[in-house]
Amino acid sequence: MEKLIPKSGRFIVVLMLVSSSVLFFRLHRNKLQSWDEAVYAESAKEMAQGGDWLTPHWNQEPFYQKPPLAIWLTAILFRWFGVNELNARAFSAVCGVACVVLTFLIVATFLPATHAFLTALVLLVTPHFNYYARQGLMDVPLTAFLLLAIYSYIRSKNGKLWWILVGCAFGLAVLTKGVAALPGILAVATAIVFARERPWQLREFWIGVSLFVVIAGSWHLAMLLVHGRPFVSEYIGGQILSRSVSTFDTNPLGPAAYVKIAVLGFLPFTPFLIAGAIRIWQTRRFAVSLALLGLFVLLLYSLVPTKHPWYIVPIYPVLAAILCSVKRIPRVLAAVLIISAAIYCWMLDAAIPGLHLAVPVAVEQARKTTGPLNVPIDIAPAVLFYTDRKICTDAPHHSMGRLTRCGSNP
Repeated sequence: MEKLIPKSGRFIVVLMLVSSSVLFFRLHRNKLQSWDEAVYAESAKEMAQGGDWLTPHWNQEPFYQKPPLAIWLTAILFRWFGVNELNARAFSAVCGVACVVLTFLIVATFLPATHAFLTALVLLVTPHFNYYARQGLMDVPLTAFLLLAIYSYIRSKNGKLWWILVGCAFGLAVLTKGVAALPGILAVATAIVFARERPWQLREFWIGVSLFVVIAGSWHLAMLLVHGRPFVSEYIGGQILSRSVSTFDTNPLGPAAYVKIAVLGFLPFTPFLIAGAIRIWQTRRFAVSLALLGLFVLLLYSLVPTKHPWYIVPIYPVLAAILCSVKRIPRVLAAVLIISAAIYCWMLDAAIPGLHLAVPVAVEQARKTTGPLNVPIDIAPAVLFYTDRKICTDAPHHSMGRLTRCGSNP
């Protein structure tokens, strides 16, 4: 295992070059589309322009809903290279490349390097993963840090220092998307129990735990000390607890929604998962921690009433590993599937519509009027990003309603 990286160096170089080319190709072409993408980009823009690097803002109001790591890094890109769509999505795309490489490294610990290489390529052209790696969201960065933690845990069996990286990776995952990192933490903890390990007897384990607490906790503690109850109310009450017990800013979806999303999002590879699962059952060759990551992502996210398609992104490296666990992969079939998926990804990206017709109208209105712009809540983030005007909406029950109140509206 210690010779893994030198022997597979050429695969890693190829994967980095190919995935970078795919994920960064015309990354700037489309305007910011999704609700969350425009929200995070605007928060990063206000951070870069306003200079408050502790408290994220949105619409010139404190934005307590998400941890700041992705916003910090996007704000740095905005400060250095300008505010645009490319820089709004660059961190997610870089993390997409990291996911591809880390998937290869993880799978190469229990399968031949050629199978691991194919697994990474499958992940790259998985339509759902590819699409969100090219969006300025937090789910692909979260996936990258969870995979880094899983890989570090696997390597810790041959080197105690890897426990330090486990702690750092989980800390960065929490700083990226908070409690959404829980499936990865539970996966490693459960794998430790299954393997009957005693890492708590190691000094390096406790160094990793300490770094996890510092990385994940420092910003939260600072926000608590500076903002107190408003931060606790919005971050814990309004986001974590509300999303855990009720449907939040989305239509209700059933408990099996993520199964359907994953099945469709993994096409055209989905039908071949059964062969990989059978091979795993026969050989028992699979990383337990990786399997548990997929299980906990599907289980825990399905139990939460608030569901969005992008939440399930961390499951795709696991599905790609299952697919490529077969004893022998016909080269022609593999080539056809990968090419088909790549074409599908390109068509999916090309089919993304332009801005909502109302957005350019609101942007034009901003040039002719003064004061806050009154816009519908569904287009508010894009209007805010493409103007430098404060906006207001009549959406008191929306999670962003407090930040977009019109006049004296409660």
